[in-house]
Amino acid sequence: MHEASVAQILIEQVQAELNRRKIEGSVRAVEVAVGLLSGVVPEALEFAFSALIAGSVLEGARLVIRQVPALCTCQTCQQQTPIQDLAWVCPVCGSQEIVVKGGHELRLEAIEIVDERATPSDGSAVGQ
Repeated sequence: MHEASVAQILIEQVQAELNRRKIEGSVRAVEVAVGLLSGVVPEALEFAFSALIAGSVLEGARLVIRQVPALCTCQTCQQQTPIQDLAWVCPVCGSQEIVVKGGHELRLEAIEIVDERATPSDGSAVGQ
């Protein structure tokens, strides 16, 4: 399961960002974009993330995954449509002459923290 190594890198990125900004607080949520064609299974990534954050500053943090669709543009009928499955044909006309755009993303988008120096009801977000 390569999602474990993806989760580990994600955790390291979050920790590095917190250190870089000298943020003292606990992480409430980590938001990531995962493309349909990235090869990452969101459920497996969530499982690995939950297992790997135990005992760290990220313990208890939620992993929020925004799934990014892939789009195809048909060179035959000129329609642009989301890819629903990996059939690699235009869902409108059935042509195999398609150009795929997007869906390969795997990106840390935001870190939501609880600033230890703020009042208990305040939260801060760090974008990436």
